Amino acid sequence: MVMNVTDVKLITFEDRGKLKAAGSITLDDAFVVTGIGVFEGPNGLFVSFPSVKGRDGEYHNSAYPLSKELREEIIREVMSEYRRERDRDQVIEMMELGENEKGNDLPFPEGPEIPEPKKGRTMKTSVQEKLRDAAEKVKAQTVKISEKVREERL
Repeated sequence: MVMNVTDVKLITFEDRGKLKAAGSITLDDAFVVTGIGVFEGPNGLFVSFPSVKGRDGEYHNSAYPLSKELREEIIREVMSEYRRERDRDQVIEMMELGENEKGNDLPFPEGPEIPEPKKGRTMKTSVQEKLRDAAEKVKAQTVKISEKVREERL
């Protein structure tokens, strides 16, 4: 029986040295493994499995796949999620930079004007505003996920 990765949750970091992301994976919607990490190594990024420090002072994996296929799927899914999170963070950063005194520094053009809304309703008038709204929702979700991960670790 081959297990499948059904969910990946990561939090990305910019200021934690070699640690670039940490989180959890869910296997077959039935088993969660926390303590998954994405690290920057001498040969590029790699996925680290949960580990504990032994009496010998060395770290030993506490959860890891036994099959090559599952290991490859976990690495592929974790790295894919890491790239999505990193790209999302870059868009948010660009949006925040676009709100400075210089005006619109975003590479997104203003959207077409939208006709006046029906009485009592409001409508967004640009792609930039829609992206800001989406970024705010993503930030809120990230905070919720961060809180869940912290609770799981305690």
